[in-house]
Amino acid sequence: MDLTTILITFTFIILALMLFTYLSIAKRINIKFKKNKLINIETAFTYPNIIKYLGGIENIEEIDDNNKIKLVSTSLVNLKSLKKLGLKVSIEDDKVSLFIKGFDLSNFYRRLKKDLANQI
Repeated sequence: MDLTTILITFTFIILALMLFTYLSIAKRINIKFKKNKLINIETAFTYPNIIKYLGGIENIEEIDDNNKIKLVSTSLVNLKSLKKLGLKVSIEDDKVSLFIKGFDLSNFYRRLKKDLANQI
């Protein structure tokens, strides 16, 4: 065996190990996101994350006509996490208003009203 054959064999083994490592890591990441989807990513702008940061569905009493959410306790609201989602939050007494630039929250309020009706 000469030196070039040894180098080609060594290079082939290194590339095969790198390919195996890449495919196994990519498979794990792919399986993780297929199982958990976006719900478990805390910075994802999803309905469950917004509800969680508002203190849970149990903390929400009702929604008035101006889309202000009446809460049982405003101390359960996680303002820092809501701001990370890009929401602007204004709290007045026991009511919370949510705003986001360039996005309509009407579907969020519609789903929240439906969930509140199903909860009661």
